[in-house]
Amino acid sequence: MKRTVFDDASYGVAVQTAVIPVSITDRRREDGANPPLIESLQARYQIDAFPTLIVYSPRTGRTERARGFGGPDQTVS
Repeated sequence: MKRTVFDDASYGVAVQTAVIPVSITDRRREDGANPPLIESLQARYQIDAFPTLIVYSPRTGRTERARGFGGPDQTVS
């Protein structure tokens, strides 16, 4: 996803003009645990699979979520 969406010239620009992207890496498999802040974010937003995209609007308080990677076009839409 990083290579095909966020680092891509056209998709990356589209995403960065619409949202502020934040990437969080789950370290359970590599390190056996996550730092407390990561655990807190995963619990708060009920993330149980990677990748999970969450778009939060501070203006409305609404969130939209997408679980899994459906390709660059779906991610940007």
